[in-house]
Amino acid sequence: MTYYIGNETPIAELLGENNPKYFYGLRRTDDGLLYFVRINQLTDNAEDDIIIINDPGPAAENFEDFEYGVDFFDGRLEEDHSRPYENLHWDQYRWDTKNCFYYINDKGELIARVNREYIYPASFTASITNATMTVTAVESNTGIIKKNMSLDGAGIQHPTTIVAQLTSTETDNSLGKKGTYTVSVSYDGTPPAVTSTSITGTL
Repeated sequence: MTYYIGNETPIAELLGENNPKYFYGLRRTDDGLLYFVRINQLTDNAEDDIIIINDPGPAAENFEDFEYGVDFFDGRLEEDHSRPYENLHWDQYRWDTKNCFYYINDKGELIARVNREYIYPASFTASITNATMTVTAVESNTGIIKKNMSLDGAGIQHPTTIVAQLTSTETDNSLGKKGTYTVSVSYDGTPPAVTSTSITGTL
């Protein structure tokens, strides 16, 4: 992240031609796995939003024509898909003004959303007393628990959504995992409190 002092220059000018606010990278492993990365060039998370173009290695294996605002789609040779730049971490990259979100749907299809976040459903074990939900376990390889998720499970009245996270019981204070949450319905007898049960949260 580059910090600018003052506000006389419009953000559109700071970002350059066509205002490419977002940077996207794609790479494919030899096993066929796809990885995507995206950074917002105006984010305040300077330490987290870093993309390494070339992995450490001999300089001769680096891709050196990286240029701001110019898309590069030739990370693999066209004839046999081999990698001419062994250190190049992202086979493809581009800049864009659009905020794109990629996810795999229930049919195994790769879907892209523009300016609309997608969060994988979270599966967890929890109980609800009054308007406080206590999450005691979260299934691995599921999404995180987030504000505005709709809840579904035994004893859950519809619609019940997550209002906010109150506390975290994770050793690293991770948000969206085990802890307590405020929900939109008070289970104070009508409806009755939810005992420990499997719950799914979706956005």
